[in-house]
Amino acid sequence: MKQGGIGGVEIQPVYALALDDPHSNVKNYPYLPDEFLQRVR
Repeated sequence: MKQGGIGGVEIQPVYALALDDPHSNVKNYPYLPDEFLQRVR
């Protein structure tokens, strides 16, 4: 990334914008689960 001129990144996880709705195929992931935090580290 440094060679490409990118000095850093910002990750902004957000809360779900809609509730789970099986009729519309909307299923949210848990907010900040352990797996996500481990991958960011």
